[in-house]
Amino acid sequence: MRWNTWLSVVLVCLTAVAAKAAEVAITLPADTPFTARLEDAKTGRVLSGPTASKGTSVRLDTGDTPSPGTWRLVVEDSTSGNVAWKSIPKGPVKPVVLSSGDFNRIARVVISVTDRQGRIPSRAAVGLKDGSGVMNWQNLGPEDQGKAVFRDVPVGDGEVRVQQGSPKNYQSISFRLPQKREKPVLEFTADVTLPDGMETTEASAEVSSSETTGAKQEDAGKEPDKTAPPSKGSGYGNFLGVLLGFALVGMALWFGYRALRKRGLTAVDALKAAGVQLPDDAPPAAPMVPAEPPAPVDPNTCPYCGRPKDPVTGACTCAFTPGPKPEPAANAVREPRLVVLSGSRAGSIIPVNAPVAIGRDPGQDFAITDDPAVSRRHAVLTPGSGGCAIADQGSSNGTFVNGRRIQSETLRPGDEIAIGSSRFRYEAD
Repeated sequence: MRWNTWLSVVLVCLTAVAAKAAEVAITLPADTPFTARLEDAKTGRVLSGPTASKGTSVRLDTGDTPSPGTWRLVVEDSTSGNVAWKSIPKGPVKPVVLSSGDFNRIARVVISVTDRQGRIPSRAAVGLKDGSGVMNWQNLGPEDQGKAVFRDVPVGDGEVRVQQGSPKNYQSISFRLPQKREKPVLEFTADVTLPDGMETTEASAEVSSSETTGAKQEDAGKEPDKTAPPSKGSGYGNFLGVLLGFALVGMALWFGYRALRKRGLTAVDALKAAGVQLPDDAPPAAPMVPAEPPAPVDPNTCPYCGRPKDPVTGACTCAFTPGPKPEPAANAVREPRLVVLSGSRAGSIIPVNAPVAIGRDPGQDFAITDDPAVSRRHAVLTPGSGGCAIADQGSSNGTFVNGRRIQSETLRPGDEIAIGSSRFRYEAD
């Protein structure tokens, strides 16, 4: 019994040391609000966080069972909108000291696609080549309003490509991804030429509060032309035009009425004089004739076949005795599943009676190989006693549930999931 006691003490000590080793101490270059999280660098699985804090230091605890392999520390500066990525090798975790130069990624870059007439394409593929030379693609649908959002983009010289139809048919615009900006979110407007016959929609009139970097940088800093005429879409100008039109019509009717009064004419006389054919007076409507009362029904006669009923039983020879009602079938329990609403695999049904991995890799349980907006290992669905949970696997473009980007969430029947250009609906009893 004695050696068992010593073995238990040693195991407890090793567990405490492992738990302590899993804690990461982070030192920041400035006292600013930030968000930090720890990920598995290979799978993108979130090990700790995201943790929101303020100051120059923070500690992240990866839990009692740290993931083997290389970790990735992701820290976002909420003030500048820049992100720092730091790789942490496996083994004893050392304190991490971040400098200003480590924040060399932009947390959120919004690419708005439009033409000079303010139209936006209903469908297009938008690619962003970041400062490291990597090209990432997103497919736009009508619900995106011509805006593609990219996250954690390395700073440097960038390039936007807008592809319509054939992969060889694209337009390219170069621009700068600056590390220092006035606003946290960088928004770039890609002014392209849309081909004839392409399905488009009108651009929204909302003005984004984010920083806008136009394709024509030479116009920056110029004062607006105050002598330019108001735009055709001005609500104030439209209101004045309608009001003036009503005033002119009212004045014309008033002067016409006064002229007819002076000549002793009525509106009907004036119309007839102008050659307008008016309908004659309609004849009076014919008086309504009350309907005849229904014929009395003989209770001793069958209303269906007209034969006399049996005087004893009151039944007819055409009568039938209804058979017993069938017992209602027991309600079958429908297993949880995903129904693919749109995308290249629309109409497919994915049973979720076991963990299901979704991604662009052909080895995934549900592979979407033809969508560049889907990561190789994008998301995993895991059924359990408390329901089915979905977890993002560190994808580039994110996993969305009911329009909201998530890291991990328990699904409810009817929830809609968006992965790349594919849409899913979760169903379960």
